[in-house]
Amino acid sequence: FPSHDKATYDPQSWPVQARLWLYKAGFSNDDIERHGFYYHEPTRRVVLPVRINGEAVYWQARSVDGRQPKYLNPLVNKDKLYAPYGSGPCIVLTEDILSAARVSRVTEAWSIMGTALPTGVLVTLLQQQRPVVVMLDPDPAGAKGAARIAKQLSLLGVQHSVAVPHRDPKYLTKQEIVTCIESSAPWACALGLSVAAPSQPTAGS
Repeated sequence: FPSHDKATYDPQSWPVQARLWLYKAGFSNDDIERHGFYYHEPTRRVVLPVRINGEAVYWQARSVDGRQPKYLNPLVNKDKLYAPYGSGPCIVLTEDILSAARVSRVTEAWSIMGTALPTGVLVTLLQQQRPVVVMLDPDPAGAKGAARIAKQLSLLGVQHSVAVPHRDPKYLTKQEIVTCIESSAPWACALGLSVAAPSQPTAGS
């Protein structure tokens, strides 16, 4: 991980550009601190740690001043890598970390950090024995990825649906997330999702 001795966890102490990136996705200062996101001054990046069962296993560091590459991350085996957030009656699969954190306001969400579902993550998903909602970004790559994942889940007999948001999930309101999930399949309406539900803690913490 980028050195923690240079980490700034209080978002009010971050540069404006760093805060705005998360504010635009609907994250409050409390949300940012609760998820453990921090600003790393030496690299001028916002760091998003990924924890599974309390263990830090991965991170993404995003530039906020236009420097390239936009994202830095460690080179690791991603076969079993996902970023879990929240809890709930179903598991929603998203592409990016912020989308999973956002969707976790209404149910459990896993970021698969891309449009492909690795075999190791699929095995872990099967062990959960819960319905799955695939909610990738609404672009051609997301549509192709969602179709591939739906086929994988169908072959294994997993109850699932594909939800197509009208914009990236990280920009959806709670009501839009609930509506998107419930409109994806008849069974999803019986999940009992609520916009009044409090924001969920990180599943992997």
